[in-house]
Amino acid sequence: MAKSSSASVAVVSSGGFQHLVTQGATLDVPSRTEAVGTTITLRNELTKTSVTAIVVAHGRHPKVVGRLFHNKVRHSRYPRGHKQPYTRLTIKEIQ
Repeated sequence: MAKSSSASVAVVSSGGFQHLVTQGATLDVPSRTEAVGTTITLRNELTKTSVTAIVVAHGRHPKVVGRLFHNKVRHSRYPRGHKQPYTRLTIKEIQ
């Protein structure tokens, strides 16, 4: 992605995922350790852009349920669930 002169859009990575962000956008990233209200900086070394974001909240996504099933045996295990923790960020500034 070519760097535009207005720098209104940026690609940042957090927790192994890449996000296309604009100023004022809210996004959920994998759980981070910063406290709510903390300002953090996400950098993209390839395009030399930096994004300033504010930690808004910590939470957990809805439960994802998996079930183990064996064909032709009339055997199924109880459902197992997992709730993935996340951190919600609001993009304050793109430089």
